[in-house]
Amino acid sequence: MSNTHIEMVESGFEKADNYRYQMGRYNLAIQHEFYFEAIVIAYAMIEDRLLAFLHYAGVIDRRQQSDQTEHGIYVSAQCQKQINVLLKRNNNQIINLNTINIKIKIIKNLMKLPESNNDQYLDLVRAQIDRMINRNEFNALIQKLNTWLPLRNQIIHALMGKQTKEVLARQACIADERLTIGRAIDGFVSKLKNGNSDGIRIPNTEE
Repeated sequence: MSNTHIEMVESGFEKADNYRYQMGRYNLAIQHEFYFEAIVIAYAMIEDRLLAFLHYAGVIDRRQQSDQTEHGIYVSAQCQKQINVLLKRNNNQIINLNTINIKIKIIKNLMKLPESNNDQYLDLVRAQIDRMINRNEFNALIQKLNTWLPLRNQIIHALMGKQTKEVLARQACIADERLTIGRAIDGFVSKLKNGNSDGIRIPNTEE
């Protein structure tokens, strides 16, 4: 196959249809004990919900994703400098959100923003989080995700080096827990979206 690019969904309706289809596949996979497929779908949901969180926090602009996704999704120009500072990177560095770890790292730093940041964008993010998010509950969820990620990685990336009996004993729990985490993240995304449907945007900022 010469074409290595898979087309993205182009509307909210397509996204909703895709979610319904994949959740149907997840339920079938659990029902028939195809736990590897269930784990992949649940993990994909987590990645997508973390991206949604970053969108409503203004870190990315989903209107531009179709132009970026073949090569990666990048931090928006309106906050590239600020995010680099939070990550202790070079101010001009372009950040590709190609791994779940970088998504989590950015979100964790946004959750720790002080009350005053002397920066319009960061102050808006802090204010929206203050209004909508229970930090203790969210941080506990991220900790839970960080605890489960190594288990997923062991199955996906090192399956042939793991004892089959141990994998069979734990895979159902891993698949179920992943979806539980994904749904919990989605709940926080809905809260962050409240009164902020386009995501945090600084007026007159060129992307």
